[in-house]
Amino acid sequence: MDNITHTLIGITLAKAVYSQKVIRTTSLKKTENTAICVAVLSSNIPDADFLIRFFVSRTDMGSFTYLLHHRGLSHSILAALPLGFFCSWLSSRIFKEKLTLKLALLGIVGTLLHIFADYWNDYGVHPFTPFLNRWFYGDTIFILEPLLWFAMLPLAIGEKFWKSWRSLWAGVGLIAIVLLWWGPYAPKSIAAVATVWFAFQLWVFSRWKNTWNTVLAAVFVVASFVVGAHEAREKIQSYLSEQSPHYYKTISLLTSPAPADPLCWRVVHSMAFADDYIVDLGVVSLWPKRIDPKTCHFRNDGLSETSPVGLQEPLLVSNDKIHWQAEYRGSISELKILRQKYPTFDEFLGFARFPFWKEQGPDGPLWVGDLRYARGRGKSFTEFEFKPASPFSKRARPALKGVMDEFR
Repeated sequence: MDNITHTLIGITLAKAVYSQKVIRTTSLKKTENTAICVAVLSSNIPDADFLIRFFVSRTDMGSFTYLLHHRGLSHSILAALPLGFFCSWLSSRIFKEKLTLKLALLGIVGTLLHIFADYWNDYGVHPFTPFLNRWFYGDTIFILEPLLWFAMLPLAIGEKFWKSWRSLWAGVGLIAIVLLWWGPYAPKSIAAVATVWFAFQLWVFSRWKNTWNTVLAAVFVVASFVVGAHEAREKIQSYLSEQSPHYYKTISLLTSPAPADPLCWRVVHSMAFADDYIVDLGVVSLWPKRIDPKTCHFRNDGLSETSPVGLQEPLLVSNDKIHWQAEYRGSISELKILRQKYPTFDEFLGFARFPFWKEQGPDGPLWVGDLRYARGRGKSFTEFEFKPASPFSKRARPALKGVMDEFR
């Protein structure tokens, strides 16, 4: 998730643990301010791994190194304990407050909530590294979710500790509304619903100023997307079973909602069919009578904008609920050969969930990417060119286990 969401989660966590209704004295108010600082720091500190960028080159291989290490050890449960405790200790020093067990636990919980929030989207996390080096994907919430912001922003705007930041938080809400109404991310009907939701949350907070109303609103938003993701996956799996129930094997299925819309979902599905590796991209609508799957999602992976990715016309037939946009086809036997020829590609497959590749001549280089993030125009952050390895180069097993590991 983005750091605005992480910060809002931190403020909400602190206010829930240190409810302002029990703040009667100056000393208790000081403790609450310390708690907010602890929770905000701990809710963001795992993203300190961005510092890796300063220690790697700005070439493709430097970007590749950062890609493999982002959401790595700093996003693990093992690191949550020292990172959370450090945030608690630092905040207590800043506010000259005694470091209590409650503050220490608050810092640890804040760090764990960061990992859990990052799990919600399609990038995923591997929280049990180095003991279990596999990815876990939530496939539930878009990385920037306005409805979640609108659930928690009223509390941040009204927080006295953040008095000098009130205008900033109000500006975040205003910018989100403007982008929904006039940006390419949502139809006007969804922008209207999101605006009403924000106005309702502001009204509720102005009337009751209860932190738990904010918590319930945030839980409601997450639950709505959890249910939507489940329904979208059910529709896709049912459709695929009807098409070819005995001849394919699903490798991975991704669902990603349109911003502020739990009824419109981008779908990426990969499968093995004999020696064919097939990835289909599409959009599913949970309310096709009102939400058209052809237009409801801002990600358009149609053939007209794909150029170097090499997408084709999909063989799957669209219907009123599911619109298939494009398809990628590769060879599993070729994939196995390329993994041996390009060890860096083998390492890349520990990250890539929906890899695509194209060898540019017998001596390379090999152009690769991940269809989760491939764009029609321009190069995405997951696209690289790898050179063949020397015959004498050491071949280390990739640190991460990816979805393509069975095809070695």
